[in-house]
Amino acid sequence: MHTQLEEGSATLLPRRLHHDPFWPPISLHEVREALALSASSSEPRLEVAVRCAILHLDRELAGARRLWKRQGYRHLEHVPSASAGGESAVVRQYHRAVQRATQRLLQEQVTEQPHG
Repeated sequence: MHTQLEEGSATLLPRRLHHDPFWPPISLHEVREALALSASSSEPRLEVAVRCAILHLDRELAGARRLWKRQGYRHLEHVPSASAGGESAVVRQYHRAVQRATQRLLQEQVTEQPHG
């Protein structure tokens, strides 16, 4: 079952993005909520920022991913970690890192917009 989201007059289905099967998918809706973004931040703009954030983190965490894969972990969810509320701490940290990187990218886009 899909929960529908309202944005302006458009009805959107929740979208989950991922780049590499090792990393968990990222929900655009959850990023929007975590960053408290208004509907004025368009879905395409958010998606581009999240995709860029995911690619950036993929490069930054490539060494850790290689190590974990050599240790036999096929997905981040399988890496041993503390758990809170049913979610692995490393998965939660990954989601937060994507959110922070997305926020930085969105802020950079705003400051780079030509004025006037």
